[in-house]
Amino acid sequence: MSPTVRLSKQLYSRLKKHARGFDTPEQVIERLLDENPPRTRDVRKYLFNGHEYGKGRLVLAVVQEFVRGRKKTSHKDLLSSWPKHVQGSLGVFAKIDEPELDIKRYFFRDTEQVTLTDCTVAICNQWEKENIGDFLDFAKDNDVKIVKIDTSTPTSENGNKMNRKKTLRGLVIQMWKEEGKPAWNYSETRNACLEANDELQTRGLNPAKKFRQKVEENDEAYIENWVGGCHFEW
Repeated sequence: MSPTVRLSKQLYSRLKKHARGFDTPEQVIERLLDENPPRTRDVRKYLFNGHEYGKGRLVLAVVQEFVRGRKKTSHKDLLSSWPKHVQGSLGVFAKIDEPELDIKRYFFRDTEQVTLTDCTVAICNQWEKENIGDFLDFAKDNDVKIVKIDTSTPTSENGNKMNRKKTLRGLVIQMWKEEGKPAWNYSETRNACLEANDELQTRGLNPAKKFRQKVEENDEAYIENWVGGCHFEW
């Protein structure tokens, strides 16, 4: 017996706008799913200054080092080297006192903020494969050396294969240690869990079957409970 799916009048009206000819609701939904397949997460890692980073942490490390290597950097100077459009609508960084700033989208801890000559900024943590390429191009223009790492065969700095953990929780802890044991908040821990899940999938492993299933179902309540139940030390 097929399951019954109940739609609100508003959602059904939206669905009707996508119908072609004598399409049934099922045919419309099936076509929309075919035209919009689930996005695969970009889990590529990057080597910078001898440390391995994911996308967001890479940007944070690069901008912090960029400012640290210059005696005086103003907001205008930083914006000239890392324009807002490199990231997109949020920008590579934002002043911490900007009105209505959504701090969940930025690395906002005191140790993560960057002090300039005329203000303090927070670095954006919203990076995907669509915008990280632009950042890498600007990094190259600023003489910043970044090496892409193939996550299917993770390597250490000297090129040797690394001993990657085979459990989801163990791999998350390993990633945390590789990034210098930062004080991750929930959002950062959640992202690390998703990246670890994706890395395990590329390696043909599925040690947390229910977690992966709930990720595919976008069950945020389950993901939040799972992350909290791990009792990570940070």
